[in-house]
Amino acid sequence: YYTDGVDMLSWYTARLYWHRYSNDGSWATVTFTVFDFDAGSKDDTIGRATIDLVDDDVLRTCQLTYRGKQSLFFKRNTGVLTYSTKWIPVQSDDNGNNDDNDDASPLHPRLKGVWRVFVKCAEKLANRDFLDKSDPYCVVKLTSSDGLHNFEQVTATKHNNLNPVWDEYFDFPIVTNPDSLEEVLGEANIITPYDEDEDITMNELFGQTDSEFRDGTKIGIDNKAIREWKKRLNADALDDWLTRLEDDLELEDD
Repeated sequence: YYTDGVDMLSWYTARLYWHRYSNDGSWATVTFTVFDFDAGSKDDTIGRATIDLVDDDVLRTCQLTYRGKQSLFFKRNTGVLTYSTKWIPVQSDDNGNNDDNDDASPLHPRLKGVWRVFVKCAEKLANRDFLDKSDPYCVVKLTSSDGLHNFEQVTATKHNNLNPVWDEYFDFPIVTNPDSLEEVLGEANIITPYDEDEDITMNELFGQTDSEFRDGTKIGIDNKAIREWKKRLNADALDDWLTRLEDDLELEDD
């Protein structure tokens, strides 16, 4: 029982890392999904919008839709959301020093830069509660240009509010080396990139979206990928991987 728990935790951790830190191309779209938090049942979807990323840092308002429609229950509007997006590069001169650009992120050899998404507020949200007002929060999900990587971040929940103001920033990195996790897993014999009979791609192991949809529309996780992960994950490989992870974290702290 406990071994299965460790196996699952290691798979979730590796999958999260792969979706967030293995994209060296670009993030293409951002999907905003506003949910109503429910303590005793699944969270209800209020509205969703998918937008192409634009590098201009201009506040925009998008229409939220529910199952492709702009109204929900008795033709009530699902609401609108105000946001902005911009690209922040890791900029340095020939000597490795940051330039005078205030928007440049700190010098970091592993990152090309980050896409920054600002979620300001939502207005006139449809109410999904019967006895009170909704408790909305927003899930911000970016999808890579090749469709392989999806990463989510979540705002705070606003209690009893159909016009929530979040004023929250979220950063989504573009990395310099997309194969860092694959290299470590290969050295630990969890994946075998040079054996065609036993080869497995990172997408086959971790390719699903970052997390299960909170309104229950997604059915579980890829059990085949987890079975394959457990089969390859032996004690020696896990110890070696954790040692490398600890060393990596120590380097980052230094």
